[in-house]
Amino acid sequence: MSEWRSLKHTVEETCNKLPYVRWDRFVEWTGGLTVTGWIDRTDAYKDFVCVDFYRDGRIDFMTSSAKYSLDLYKRITGGSGHGHRKCKRIEEHFAVDNAIHLVKG
Repeated sequence: MSEWRSLKHTVEETCNKLPYVRWDRFVEWTGGLTVTGWIDRTDAYKDFVCVDFYRDGRIDFMTSSAKYSLDLYKRITGGSGHGHRKCKRIEEHFAVDNAIHLVKG
């Protein structure tokens, strides 16, 4: 199987394990590709999911979803889970002019 076909198969198999993620886009880079998607929430927001597929077979991910983080880990890696690493808001840690500022109510 060619490297691309193998990577394509891995992406399809992994994304199909996560029915609550609405897959959106991907980008290719030298070492593999990154797939992005969205998880609906009960409020007006969505949580993001980014999954990195490395050409050497490794898979890594990050998400803003505390609710689904452990499940994503288990489904993607088959592991027992390590808990959620909290996503931090950029505007709370960096002076970035074009950061999104959420209205807190």
